[in-house]
Amino acid sequence: MLAEIALKLRRSSFTSPIFGDRVTCVADASRAIEYTALAYPAAYVCFMSEDAEEQPPGSNANRQRVAQHWGVIIGLDATADIRGQDPAQRIDGIRRAVFHAIYNWAPTKDYGLLWYESCKLLEISRANTFWLMTFGSYIWVCEDDGETQEQFDPLPDFEGANVRVDWLQPHDRGEPPSQEYDPRFGPAPWASGPEGRVETEMRIDVPWQTRERIVSMSNRRRGG
Repeated sequence: MLAEIALKLRRSSFTSPIFGDRVTCVADASRAIEYTALAYPAAYVCFMSEDAEEQPPGSNANRQRVAQHWGVIIGLDATADIRGQDPAQRIDGIRRAVFHAIYNWAPTKDYGLLWYESCKLLEISRANTFWLMTFGSYIWVCEDDGETQEQFDPLPDFEGANVRVDWLQPHDRGEPPSQEYDPRFGPAPWASGPEGRVETEMRIDVPWQTRERIVSMSNRRRGG
């Protein structure tokens, strides 16, 4: 997103007449103030921060929305007026031009549309002023972005399931045949089921049409 915002500000018909090619990316706002190679007016784009929504515990698959915050720092010449009156009067028009260039815009479908958050004066001196415009956008991360796909992709196609059933009722108060149980639940016999004995087994085969739908849904989620 960093490079895309900078490129948009260079090419937009609203901001190109203001900045020309004097748009670059920086690590943070302090770098824009210290970097004096560009003539003014100039724009510096930086990543500010991001906040992820809390992931509820116990989910089989994670999905989180992440709010990312981006800064556009505007550098303006202030040598004509020690009070900074001229850049203070110009910033409103430049801000509107930046809105036209990137507000409600996203470079790809992986990002939500940019929204506006704030504008503030960062620095003022006898030579220049710097103004920080902050924008935000959403991205989404889910199990397809994590280790899950690497873990399960080598597995063969899903063709069915073997089901083993331990009935809750009627409850068998005897010990399970294997004598294997979790001691946290106390020694057998337990007061209520399941008691650990498999009463029924079955095989569920998935028709090939259903398997094709599962594969199709998985590919859509990956964007394939």
